[in-house]
Amino acid sequence: MSPHLHLLCLCVCLSLAGSACSKPNYVRYAGNVPLTLNNDSGQGICAVYMAPSTDQSWGESWLGSEERFEAGAQRSFLTLGSSSWSVQVLRCDNHVHEANGLSVNQATSLALSSLPQVTSTLTLVNDGTDSLCSFWGAPSTDQSWGGDWLGDSYLPMANQVSYAVRRMDDFSTRVELCYGELRDLRVSTQNDTWLNVSAMQKVSAFVNFVNDFNVNLCGIYLSTGGDWGGNWLQPNTYIAAYSNWGAHLIQSDSLWVKVQDCNGSIYEGGPFPHMNDAEVYASWLSLTWTPPVPEPYQPEQPYQPEQPYQPEQPYQPEQPYQPEQPYQPEQPYQPQPDPMPAADCSKISPRCDGNAIVSCRDLGGVAAEHRQICSFGCKDARCLQPYELCQPRFESQRACDDTCNRSHSVTVDGNGYCTCECGPQGECPSGTACAPSGMCLPPCSSPADCPKGFLPYCGSSGFCGSI
Repeated sequence: MSPHLHLLCLCVCLSLAGSACSKPNYVRYAGNVPLTLNNDSGQGICAVYMAPSTDQSWGESWLGSEERFEAGAQRSFLTLGSSSWSVQVLRCDNHVHEANGLSVNQATSLALSSLPQVTSTLTLVNDGTDSLCSFWGAPSTDQSWGGDWLGDSYLPMANQVSYAVRRMDDFSTRVELCYGELRDLRVSTQNDTWLNVSAMQKVSAFVNFVNDFNVNLCGIYLSTGGDWGGNWLQPNTYIAAYSNWGAHLIQSDSLWVKVQDCNGSIYEGGPFPHMNDAEVYASWLSLTWTPPVPEPYQPEQPYQPEQPYQPEQPYQPEQPYQPEQPYQPEQPYQPQPDPMPAADCSKISPRCDGNAIVSCRDLGGVAAEHRQICSFGCKDARCLQPYELCQPRFESQRACDDTCNRSHSVTVDGNGYCTCECGPQGECPSGTACAPSGMCLPPCSSPADCPKGFLPYCGSSGFCGSI
């Protein structure tokens, strides 16, 4: 396995190209071969990742979401066994130990110190003359810096902060002083490294923009090549007429400037040299666009309703004379019996409607709908039983709710199952076993004890069906 883990900073990213299976590794690769990890590092362990070395993903941690084990403790895991096994351990101080190609075909004990530590400590020391508002770090081969390692905080003068980073020969760093200046330095992180701000190289230059127009400017865009990007002004701010505005940019041979006045007109200019601090005047820019002049307002003419349409009356020819028909006496009333529909429920099959079974009943020769409410839901025109609602929870993986009554847990074929009574958590009722198929298996002493719906087979584990 070749994990693509470049750096760790406070939050450590341990997932790789994406999981190939929806099941977590601690379920996919669980078995009966124990692997014991001894924590002799002096630091707590917050996550353990394991998989065959041929896998492309570390998957999820084999520890519980809130679990950690401290220095001097040990933790055992039941694996399938493998002649080429990869292990990655995240200490709670964000340092990582990692090994690939381990043989764990039989019971194995590993000391954390035997796994190579693949991270070192990078300490940023602010020995400059201003606080630091941003800090970035990335392998020098990366195309972008990524997120700000300081986040929403800042690093005051005479203070320092440490990060766990992947060991490598060429690692790039950048800081932004709170007044805007940028500084860079490339370092090796093969060993613990101290990064002093005073030793970093200034890579930005200050541009002082002078608005010598008689209008306010609501937008300014700066580019050293490529797209303009976004407006450098903060929302709801502007550069007043006959005033100055400034910013620090990465040094460049060419700087282009675009501004938009608060009436909508756009001015552009460049290139201007920007290897050192410089001034740019608004009057040096050329007008490139003006908003269209709106047409003068013309009041609408008052509404004149149309005269309603009066259609001509069509010609009506006279009707020819129709002699009266001779009188026909009415036939006497003959009452007819109402037909009684015959009830035929044989053509109506039972079905599920929500949590009810809907079927046909013959009520005095009339087909009537009958509804039977199912407490645990309806499926295939029958009520589900409680044993059909469970999902397996394995004690060995500590997946059972801590409120479960563990005195009812059982072991079947080397696997522990929760058979507690802690509500709709997917566990089986007391005295039954939970199968991977998602059914609670009732106990038995002979095949005759197995109820309808289960295989007439009583396994050596003492439960109906097979696990």
